[in-house]
Amino acid sequence: MATEDSSAREQRARLLETYFVGRRDIYAVQNEMGEYTATRRPLSPELLLAHCKGQRTIATYPANDIGNTPFAIIDIDRKDAPAEEFALFVKRWLAHFRVPAFIEFSGRKGYHIWVIFKCWVPAAKATRLLSIAIRQHEAELGEPGFQLEPPFPRQPRTTIEHPGNSVKLPWGVHQVSGNFAYFVDDDFLPLPDWGVQAISQAQRVTEADLDAILAEFPEVEPAPAPPSRKQQLPCFGAMMEGVGEGVRHIASLRLACHLYRQGMPETLALSTLLEWDHNYNKPPLGAKRIERNVSDAYTGKYKLGCADIEAAGFCDTECPIYRKRYLESDQRVEAAATTVALQELIKLSSHPPTYRAVIDGYQVELETDDLLRLTRFQKKVAEILNFIPNLGMTQKQWLAMVDEKLRLVVCESAPADAADRAEVVELILDWLESAPKAEAAEDVEAGRPVERESTWYFRAKDAVSYLRAKHQIVVKPAALWSVIRDTGGDTTSVRVGRKSFSLWALPKREAEAAEAPEEEEHLEF
Repeated sequence: MATEDSSAREQRARLLETYFVGRRDIYAVQNEMGEYTATRRPLSPELLLAHCKGQRTIATYPANDIGNTPFAIIDIDRKDAPAEEFALFVKRWLAHFRVPAFIEFSGRKGYHIWVIFKCWVPAAKATRLLSIAIRQHEAELGEPGFQLEPPFPRQPRTTIEHPGNSVKLPWGVHQVSGNFAYFVDDDFLPLPDWGVQAISQAQRVTEADLDAILAEFPEVEPAPAPPSRKQQLPCFGAMMEGVGEGVRHIASLRLACHLYRQGMPETLALSTLLEWDHNYNKPPLGAKRIERNVSDAYTGKYKLGCADIEAAGFCDTECPIYRKRYLESDQRVEAAATTVALQELIKLSSHPPTYRAVIDGYQVELETDDLLRLTRFQKKVAEILNFIPNLGMTQKQWLAMVDEKLRLVVCESAPADAADRAEVVELILDWLESAPKAEAAEDVEAGRPVERESTWYFRAKDAVSYLRAKHQIVVKPAALWSVIRDTGGDTTSVRVGRKSFSLWALPKREAEAAEAPEEEEHLEF
């Protein structure tokens, strides 16, 4: 895109705030790996302007807590001739009903089809409209089209605790590719003004307009399914009434397995269990754990898991498959304890020594007594990970497994404790002051810090590598971040050349900051 003045970016930021932002009380920020982190704060106009400048990449959560949305989207995760033909079909089909649609290049590998209603409409009706458009395209082809994820919003009603799936806002930089997203014309060339004029002049689409269109495509009510043995399992109903601490992990995983076996779509299973966790579990397990368990269950490698369900106390002798319950135990549950509960053991050279155990993919810090006594180990894991490992194992079996792991234990230096926090910050500042400074994107990628006014900017992995190589201090990024944060540090997106980097920020030493010359306000090169 050609160089432009600030007023054009400000105009795009105002359009985003007016027509493209869903929930106002939460937003997400994309990092350089393409991942999004939710930020439960109001989305400000300043952040939207930073998004349009390429300094931050912001995603919005489409549906609000009463189930309304200002837009709907079809995500096409490819950029080829069939994808472009499909996008043009949807755009023209919607235009027949006077519904404006806009095709956006995502900035990386595909297209988004945006329908901006210019008012709030029920999310369920908005996504149903786009689902009809997809089916119409398949009908024209005479065969199923290429695979698409359900349109956005994928959750018809959300809360700030469970906001659903986020959508990257238009006109921002994709942090993986470094490319701006932009709207295109029917030849898939960038619109000269980024699409601002076309969007500004687009017709407003109301709920009444949607109702008139949807009335032409009535939904066919599916015939009620006959009662099945799967639907009558008493454990399912018992767990759906809510569970407490210690069994939430097991219950959510096994409920997800049950929904998978019933043929429920994964997105619907996720929204069902998120609502179950929020409304019935006390306290809730949390969205991240629920999402992981649903994802695991929908790999198809798990059975119903009667062994887990029975151990958690939800098995019923009146169950129609009670006598066959041993056949409903997946291989993972029946595997040896060494592959289930204690995958790796790392000894930290602290005083007294502590251990970092990898348990079911998670890391847990253990004292010596936690490691050697099974009941203490189970209590520690249940408090942190919300499930009880190695149910049914004896103390003797546990010690035999620990002994085997100790013979192969990996030793690491302990991370800096509270007494060393100031020293670690001073060492990092020594590195920042003495290292060559970044002047181009290649310098940042080579591990050089960025210097600005009273602040240093640097990548986490470069600080970790420096402490390990120069001072033999081994510290995980998460532990180091707590030190940086407590010292007044922060994170921000800095654009260097044509690339944006997610960097940590650390204030300079006071004397040095006072001598630093004034520089321009924005973090741009």
